[in-house]
Formats: sequence, structure tokens, C-alpha cells
Amino acid sequence: MTLGEFDVILGVDWLSKHDAQIDCHNKKVILKTSDAKVVTFKGRDRLVSIKYFQSVHPPDFVGFPDPIKAQSWIREIEKAFELAEVKDNKKAQYASYYLKNEVSYWWESTKVLLEGEAISWENFTELLLEKYLPSYMQDQLEMRFMDLKQVNMTVVEYEVKFSELASFMPEYVNTEAKKAKIFQQGLKPWIHSQVALLEVRTYTALVQKAMIVEGEREATKRESKGKKREFEDTEQDHGSSKFRGKFGRNVGSQNQKFQRFKPGNWNQKNHFWKARQSTNESKPQIQECKTCGKRHPGRSGVDKCGKVGHMAKNCKELVQKENVLRIAGPPPPPAQTVQPKVWMFNMTMKDAVQDADVVAGTLAINSVEVKVLMISRATRSFKSESVVDRLKCVAYPLESNLIIEVANQERVTAYRICPNCDIVIEARHFFSNLIPFKLGEFDIILEMDWLANHDA
Repeated sequence: MTLGEFDVILGVDWLSKHDAQIDCHNKKVILKTSDAKVVTFKGRDRLVSIKYFQSVHPPDFVGFPDPIKAQSWIREIEKAFELAEVKDNKKAQYASYYLKNEVSYWWESTKVLLEGEAISWENFTELLLEKYLPSYMQDQLEMRFMDLKQVNMTVVEYEVKFSELASFMPEYVNTEAKKAKIFQQGLKPWIHSQVALLEVRTYTALVQKAMIVEGEREATKRESKGKKREFEDTEQDHGSSKFRGKFGRNVGSQNQKFQRFKPGNWNQKNHFWKARQSTNESKPQIQECKTCGKRHPGRSGVDKCGKVGHMAKNCKELVQKENVLRIAGPPPPPAQTVQPKVWMFNMTMKDAVQDADVVAGTLAINSVEVKVLMISRATRSFKSESVVDRLKCVAYPLESNLIIEVANQERVTAYRICPNCDIVIEARHFFSNLIPFKLGEFDIILEMDWLANHDA
């Protein structure tokens, strides 16, 4: 009969006769011959189409300058390969479909240089990491990994950061003991000292023990704070009751001493006078005033107004004089508003090359190549008004206008600023607030505060 593409079709009876075991997943059939020998028939592998691969939603790669993100994309795309069962000879082709923007342009030019060679997945990842994880970045990641400390992070946060960097350093964490040792060295000292006593040799167990130690410490702190607050509340209640009790006793003792005199009760009268006499004896004697000749506390009014018969604090003449002095004279003039002033140096490329205190060159700002002058004598960062539209920066009004003084002592007022302009140096991102201004040969001027903020 006509079968189409196939020449022979073997049915279930024939398969049963030879005790066939069918492995559909791996595309093979195991048969037994008449002399009990085992024969395996391997069929063609299932072809995974790009459409089926897209159904598992692999991530795109747009060329992140962060090497960690590049490595993360490779891991995610490999998970998609495993899930869709993509064969090795198709991995590089399918992965290249998810390279976007500048990475796609880079890959197309790279394929031309390879002159049609078959590209394996290993070659693809090697070329990609050579582009986005060069050797100097690997050295930086190694230093970050070896210097990583917990500091202000929790154990969970520290473990996430540790695992992220450890993925780039397989030679340091190729055994459980080595990985656990490096992780333990970065723990906070008080956590390190406690888990070191446990002599844990596996990484997973060490992380769990460190989390337990940290959790117990936090629980103890919360309990101590609760007890302290309860103790302070109790002390406050006891203190107020003691004060009332003491005050009541003092009042009672005074009432006992100074009971109201009743006629005929001579013992009480004698007691009253004795108490009063003892009270008077305990008071300091008031000296005679040298100004008015009378006995009184404080100073006499004669010191202030020349009159006697009243105290200086009650002197009405003084109050009147003070009132007159307080309102006399015109009110103070209002404070004048001074606009902030900044200094900016403008020079040519020839001047910059000869000046030892400046650096000039070309950088990418908001993905646009511009001429940049770095100078420590300028007090603000500027950008040429001619590149504002090209850099696609949004300018906002300043809270207060700036008076800019250039090298020839000319003063110009600036009233706008472009915040958070992205400056890219060796695939690293730095940000600066730039003031639009009419510049000469340079497009950007970076000032001393920006340089100081980045330890320049």
C-alpha cells in the first residue's frame, strides 16, 4: 500500500512477539531475539522548533554592562534549553535569536569573522563572556568575592550576595568545605565566633547555623527591651507613690508641730512657740541694706531709679525706661537675598593638553559620544547648550538662579539644570547634574565636587 514518506510500518503484534520495550521519550525500542539477545533500535531525535522553544519564554539579552547580569542570562537560557530539550547543535542558533539591540549587531559582525564555521554552545558562551566579562572584570569580581563581608547585611542577604559572586569563582568553591570556610570568614565577628565552635564542614549546614545564631541574638534583644520597658514603668509608678507617701508624712509632722492654738491648752502653746522659735533660728538672718538702711532681701530700687521704698525688681521707672529703649530707633533693614555664585573655567583642547591640572577626552553620556573636560577648579558641572537636545536630557528650573563667573570675570545667570545625566566610563555608570551653558570647544565640564564624590 502507499505509505507516503515511510517505507515500512511495524505493528503492535510484531513488537509483542519480540518482547519490545518502547522508550518514547528517548526515541528507542529494545527487542529480544530468538536466542535471548537484546537489540536496541534508536530512532531519530525529536526536533525542537524555535516556536516550541519560544513557548518556555526565554529571556532577552540587551547587553548589560554588569557582568553578573550577563552570566545570569546564560544560566536562564540554559534552563530554557533543558526544559525544551534543545539539542546542542541548535543552542547557539536559538540563543542568538534573543540577543537584542547592540548585542545583536555585535553577534552579526562576529559571525562574519568566523566565516561560516559551525558554532557550538561552548564557543558561543565563550565569545559572549569575552565581550561582557573581560579578564580585568574577572579580576575585579575576584577581589569583591574575597573581600566580601557581612557588615550590615543579614545572614540571608549576605548568603545571596556570596552565592552570586561565587558563581564566577568555581575554583574557590569547588568543594563544600572550601565554600563553607570562605563564607564563615565573612560573617560578623560575634556570629563567626559562635559557629566556629560547631566545626560545621558543609555550606548548607553552616548557613543554617549562622541564621539560627543571628535569630537567637535578635530574640534576646527584643526580650531585653521588653523587660527594660516594663522595669522603667514599674519604677515610675513606685517613685510617684514614694513621693506622695513622703510628702504626706512631712505634712503630717508639720501638722503635729503647728496645731492650732486652743485657749487653756498651755502645753500646746509652749509647743507651738518652741516649734516657731526653732523654725526661725534655722532661717538665715537678713542683713541691713547699705542703700536704704532697711532690712529686706534683694536690692533696693535706688540702684536703678534713685528712689527708695521698693525693690529693684518692682521698679516701674525701670520698666518704662526699658520699654522706651525697646521701641526707640528705626527697625533693622531686611536681609538682602544674595544669589549663589559659581566659578567655571572654559578652555580649548590645546589649553587642556598643556594644563597639568585638567583631563580632557571623549566619553559616552546618555549613550552619545561627547567631548569632556574634567577640571578641579570649577565649582559646578556644565553641558553645552548645543548638546542638550542630542543628549535627550530634560531640563528643570533651578530653585534659585546661579551667577556664573567665567575666566574673563564675565558674569552670566543660569536658571536650568539637567539632573542624573548618565556618564559611562569602562562600562560603569556614573551620574551627574549638568547645568546647560554656552561652552566653547568642549561639550561637558565635570567639576571638583563630582570628582571628589568618586574619589578621583
